[in-house]
Amino acid sequence: SGQWTLAGSFISDGNGNISSGEVDGNSVTGQPFNTTVSGSYSISTTGLNTITIQGQSYGPVTFAFVLDSTGNGRIIEYDDTTGSGSRGSGVLRKADPTAFSLSKLKGGYAFGMTGADNSALRMVDVGVFTLASGNITNGNCDINDGGDYSTCSFYGSLSAIDTQSGRGESTTQSSHGASHEAVYVVSASELVMEQIDSVPGSQTPLLVGSVLQQSGTFNNGSLNGLAVLYYQDIHNGDGLDQSGAGIMSSDGKGNANILAMDEDLAGTIKQDSPSQSTYSVQSNGAVTMSCGKGGCPDGFLISQNKGFFAGTGSNSIFMLMEPQTGGPFSDASIKGAYAGGSLAPLDYVNANNEVDVISAGGTGTLTATGDNSGSYGIDQSLGTVISYSIASNGRGTAEAQGDKAPSVIYVISPTKFVVLSSDTDAKVLLFEH
Repeated sequence: SGQWTLAGSFISDGNGNISSGEVDGNSVTGQPFNTTVSGSYSISTTGLNTITIQGQSYGPVTFAFVLDSTGNGRIIEYDDTTGSGSRGSGVLRKADPTAFSLSKLKGGYAFGMTGADNSALRMVDVGVFTLASGNITNGNCDINDGGDYSTCSFYGSLSAIDTQSGRGESTTQSSHGASHEAVYVVSASELVMEQIDSVPGSQTPLLVGSVLQQSGTFNNGSLNGLAVLYYQDIHNGDGLDQSGAGIMSSDGKGNANILAMDEDLAGTIKQDSPSQSTYSVQSNGAVTMSCGKGGCPDGFLISQNKGFFAGTGSNSIFMLMEPQTGGPFSDASIKGAYAGGSLAPLDYVNANNEVDVISAGGTGTLTATGDNSGSYGIDQSLGTVISYSIASNGRGTAEAQGDKAPSVIYVISPTKFVVLSSDTDAKVLLFEH
């Protein structure tokens, strides 16, 4: 029935039971809801796990999830057996209950949120704010709404944090009007935030995403060295799913080079030529970029070479930047056990969400096992053998038997890499140790 978002938290007992939890949901066609939940979960020796939750006004809903070595992971809805039900993909984060207090949440924060406006057009919202004693000040944002770019300023407040669920509620006022968000605390440096105002018949958008605490002081030197970029958008004109990834080198003085870049338009991956751009970083972490094609993403830094960006042109780009470390790279850079999955889907018809666990020996082959949900229903892929090759700059390719074309890999570090898939949904997959 249209785009939807979900954010929440739960407490598990280590014996397969969800003893308590709370969920906020919203959609472009319905009304927002908040409900307490309970449920159960199962951990498999394959690394493919499930959780089922039930609330008074929500569920039962089953999710598949995978966990990396830190206890964090990725999660997809995994009960659309006919291919005509709900599908979605997101993050699963291990919370620190000692941070469930306003006194622990202070400083500058950057956020990156995606979703849709009240006409169901893709919307991206990135920005920064300062938080102290529950007061939200110095808020600035960059918005791309279906290809229309704008900026905003805002202020507001955050309510007390529930000591059991880690949930609070923010109220903000901007040049776009008032809004309310459910905020779930992961740690003092990380929050999950979801817009919870009614969308139908209003000017309020549907948004969900991450909030990360900023560190360091910001100036042009905050972009210095190598970074991996990866993004998703709806392509202007034809409405096709699009994604991309690349490597950028910055000199700390306002000049940047795109050393490698691949664009995936509905499953057709094309490697771009190297290019040059200039940039400017403000003291609050705001980044303005200028490139030959125009429409470069602007955004806000979290830390050195790390940030959230929104497209300033006709494509509704949401881009993440992360510092690239550990090079020069080779096939041996991907070695060990990884967990990951697809980022949030761009559209319903083509959405093919997955979570995977990977075992790699560092010799050019890996084995992948995953849970999948798409228009065909749900299924599992067990022990798929994939051949890959990584160049010294961290760009590589990967292909399993039967693939229509190779996927493209960009290594962020030996513990993290991103994949562009040669599927119609142009999905992006992120894997971590």
